[in-house]
Amino acid sequence: MALTPATRMLMINSPNNPTGWTMTREQQRAVLEHCRRHGIWIVADEVYERLY
Repeated sequence: MALTPATRMLMINSPNNPTGWTMTREQQRAVLEHCRRHGIWIVADEVYERLY
């Protein structure tokens, strides 16, 4: 993941197809804290939320 001072939005797709990678709670918190500090919007794909 590469966030720069010009970043305004971050798209998160977890679990990720085709790898099945998922973010841990600690990773989610770190991303949230960073985005809040820098005013970056988070767009999350929650399509698998109920299946995971």
